[in-house]
Amino acid sequence: MWICFGIFCLVGFSDRVDPGLPVFQEELVDWHGTIRAGDQLGFLLTSNGVSAAEACEASRILGEHLPLRRLPLGLQYRVIHNAEETSLSWIFETSSFEWVVLDIRPNLRVRVIQRQPQLQEQVARGAIRSSLSEAFAGQGLSPLMVQSVESLFANQVSFRRVPAGSRYELVYESLILDGEPVGTGRVLAARLTVAGDSFSAFYFSIAQGGGYFDEQGQTLLRGFLPAPVNVYQITSPYSKNRFHPVQKRYKPHLGTDYAAAKGAPVHAMADGQIEAATYSEFNGNFVKIRHDAIYETQYLHMCRLASLKPGQKVKRGQVIGYVGDTGLADGVHLCYRLWKNGKQVDPRQHQPRLGLAESAGSGFQAEANRLRALLDGHGISSQLN
Repeated sequence: MWICFGIFCLVGFSDRVDPGLPVFQEELVDWHGTIRAGDQLGFLLTSNGVSAAEACEASRILGEHLPLRRLPLGLQYRVIHNAEETSLSWIFETSSFEWVVLDIRPNLRVRVIQRQPQLQEQVARGAIRSSLSEAFAGQGLSPLMVQSVESLFANQVSFRRVPAGSRYELVYESLILDGEPVGTGRVLAARLTVAGDSFSAFYFSIAQGGGYFDEQGQTLLRGFLPAPVNVYQITSPYSKNRFHPVQKRYKPHLGTDYAAAKGAPVHAMADGQIEAATYSEFNGNFVKIRHDAIYETQYLHMCRLASLKPGQKVKRGQVIGYVGDTGLADGVHLCYRLWKNGKQVDPRQHQPRLGLAESAGSGFQAEANRLRALLDGHGISSQLN
């Protein structure tokens, strides 16, 4: 056993800022320790005043939350004692955001405390000398943030060869616990200036979910997926006059048929909100998704649907069902349909670029103006929660 005796006394544990910990109105001592090779929970407990019976029961109930056969090396923990060195609580700091608490007194129990960080806006800016990743690393920004920014501007900037003298400005969420930064959250705004051209992105929440938009309120995502299934053959494209294989007559076919293996996953073409996920006589098992004020997509004849319900938000690429032959179908395939302003259109002639819902436009401009001021160095960053 190894315990670092960084000991200090507390009068009234209720004065501590740690959320959800027990309250004891007595003088307490807080011991800090770190799990090292060979440490066993039972020995740690009994060596700190916990009876063998209590240690056995504690091991049983803690096993649902910690890998007791091999405790993680380096796991930080704290032991709360009273003046008589009776263990009151053990706090295992499994991550910055989660603690597993074993209460010995007054009642033996285990609790999981989810620690919610504060979100504070931070601004970073600088020059790009060789690569964006090197520039971000110089300011302590994570590789995930590099990936986020590169994905936002992938269609405008070649990040393999960023010219020297390029610059970036960034507004992002910093996660704060106990007054200290413990990680980063979402990128809220970004601007790259490359070879004299400036590219901007602003995060904004709309009814269908949050996303990134340019100065004009156009999405910065790559648009729709190339297809709703990964391996396929188009057997029947959109047509105003196609011979229907089941009804044996010519009629409009306002969808695109993708032949694919039965049970192959079907993916949402873009972020959106479920309008329908049900069965009908002709469509079979189908899903309809609204993506913004203009575009909707529909996916027909699936053998089964994912667990979806109207109003649920889905992400681009999320599995919404599986290829089948339900409804009016003469074989296994997916019929994909694209709707624009309430009318079905040919996906080959329309490459949807999602914009903001009309009602959200003014709100977007106000938020973009606020974030733009931060990028320019004129605004005031704020605490978000």
